[in-house]
Amino acid sequence: MAIDRGPWNALIDDDGSNLVGTIWNKDKIKTTILDPVDAALIAAPVAIPFNAGMFACDNPSGAIWTVTAGAVYAHRYIVLGGRVVFYMLTLAQTAIQYDIPNTLVIQNLPFQPKQQTVRIRTSRALSAGSTMVEAYIQPSILTANRIDIARLDGAKWNDPLGGLDFAVWLELA
Repeated sequence: MAIDRGPWNALIDDDGSNLVGTIWNKDKIKTTILDPVDAALIAAPVAIPFNAGMFACDNPSGAIWTVTAGAVYAHRYIVLGGRVVFYMLTLAQTAIQYDIPNTLVIQNLPFQPKQQTVRIRTSRALSAGSTMVEAYIQPSILTANRIDIARLDGAKWNDPLGGLDFAVWLELA
């Protein structure tokens, strides 16, 4: 993201006479340099509105991953430099019905990740009594704006899932 150079270009150099030119004080430094740099580098997190259809299972048996609005504690992202996204998701109690799938799907995201595999640790997905599960996130090669989450050990997600809690950096397509 380019920094707005309008305020900088509006500054007038002194000709050596000390009679012309822009007065260079703390306010000018703040408005001319610091504020534009802050705006270019620090993006505010964008909340992703709840949509139950975003959460699904990639399983031919018809499994359903149920996520309610009350289960979503945090679902947001920040795009930095137009090239990477910091994606955060915290879910409380969720449930999986029918067969237990190997892959959870989050679809219709407001960004499109580049094809990559990222290893995560999710601290709320309960499995065989443990409270920490290692998984990987991989953007779908078939569907844009979707990521798939599978357990690193190849095991299946348990019902009730308990929840997910992770933050991950992803490159954008």
